[in-house]
Amino acid sequence: MKQPVPLAPHDPPPPGPLLAGPAPLPPASQRKRTPLRRAGYAVAAPLIHGVVRALWATARVRVVVGAEHLDAALAAHPACVPTLWHEELVAGCAFLVDAFRRRGRPLAFLVSPSVDGDLVEKVVLRAGGVVVRGSATRNGVKSLRDLYRLMRKQGASPFFTPDGPTGPAREAKAGALMLAQLAGMPLLPLSVRPRRAWRLRTWDRLLVPLPFTRVTVAFGPPRDVPADLAGDALELGATAELTSELEGLRALATR
Repeated sequence: MKQPVPLAPHDPPPPGPLLAGPAPLPPASQRKRTPLRRAGYAVAAPLIHGVVRALWATARVRVVVGAEHLDAALAAHPACVPTLWHEELVAGCAFLVDAFRRRGRPLAFLVSPSVDGDLVEKVVLRAGGVVVRGSATRNGVKSLRDLYRLMRKQGASPFFTPDGPTGPAREAKAGALMLAQLAGMPLLPLSVRPRRAWRLRTWDRLLVPLPFTRVTVAFGPPRDVPADLAGDALELGATAELTSELEGLRALATR
């Protein structure tokens, strides 16, 4: 398949809406977008965003490995695919939103089309992120296509957790690799580890940073995904390499 030519690094993203538009309820959802629920989300979103921002403001962040890799990826391309484990979602989102905002680049998030995803969307938008409503499990192909369009047209970098949304934990799947390959832009592996955190009893044992904790960040070098990589070489070989790389960065950030 012929790959699209990447935008030049100095070309500004073209104007246009950053949202993929309102998403319909998934078939399995029984919840409704009632006026009361909409009003509750409108109140809850700024509160949640404020609490997260206040908590993150107390953190002491240090990049121990690969501080130059994010700048290198964005200097050569209009966007990249930042990729880390799902257990690092909270600290990773907070760190990357700040890092991309300082560089004047939008960070994109794939948010569930369910009613509960409406609240997540409001919080992400308040944080300055870009939202695509979709599901990696129910309509994964369409979601990848929508994220690809954001990368190509808006210069937005989609945030990816390759073991999500349901695990197994710390076992990469091919979605992030396929998106980087489709867009012709690099995947950027990293690990963001709070030293002190609540660890929830979820499938990923999600880490929620405690106030005043130290947060350590380790970047791997940007990696291109060859256009001719397919089949088992992509689904098995490349995902195993990505798993190994993210585990190595996790070990570095933990130390």
